[in-house]
Amino acid sequence: MKRIEFEGMCELSYEGRLTWVENMNDHRKGRVISCGGEGLEVEVEGNREKWDWRACEEVTHGYKVNYEEVKKHPHEFDSHID
Repeated sequence: MKRIEFEGMCELSYEGRLTWVENMNDHRKGRVISCGGEGLEVEVEGNREKWDWRACEEVTHGYKVNYEEVKKHPHEFDSHID
């Protein structure tokens, strides 16, 4: 993911909105619990793990979110996993 996508996802996470990511190294999916610096704290398979944001893709809606648009209209974004 790009830096702007990471920052946008973190912003939504800070607001308490559910966001989901897929680790592109092992293709596991998990819910973002917190993020910052260079990593994500993700709940996956009942455990908490730290993932490098560069190895992840956001999958909240089952497709890649355009965070440049989300930042323009943040209150219209409803996060869920499909």
